Amino acid sequence: MVLAPMIADTWGMVWITNTWVKVGITGVFSALAAVILTRIEGTIWGRYYVIIAYLFSIALVVWIVLRLLNYV
Repeated sequence: MVLAPMIADTWGMVWITNTWVKVGITGVFSALAAVILTRIEGTIWGRYYVIIAYLFSIALVVWIVLRLLNYV
């Protein structure tokens, strides 16, 4: 959602700012990510993914708290 206005301005694709287009693009990428994640489940790469996801989640929570406290 953040990149859509920049892409629309830079590449002249006005249709990408439509909400349904954003939902469709997000759906396609999430389905692709789900397929990839099911392939690596149970492997060592799956464990690394989980660790990285936890670190990103913690960073997101810290960023939200700092944003709510007006530090960022």
